[in-house]
Amino acid sequence: MITEFKKGHLGEHSSDQVQLCALALCFEEMKGVSLGSGYIYYHRTRRRLTVEYTSELRRQVVEAVA
Repeated sequence: MITEFKKGHLGEHSSDQVQLCALALCFEEMKGVSLGSGYIYYHRTRRRLTVEYTSELRRQVVEAVA
């Protein structure tokens, strides 16, 4: 499971989740494993968000890279 640490807080955008999923896709490719979810920890609010690597989120990553 991958944890991404952020200084700020959760916003109204999905870019943090897309960034985490992109990192997970790279990790999966390098290690030959499959990951289902990860975490984003927001330091300012001291909150942890669980991010599921859904097919839709994976599609957003591929579109962003293209």
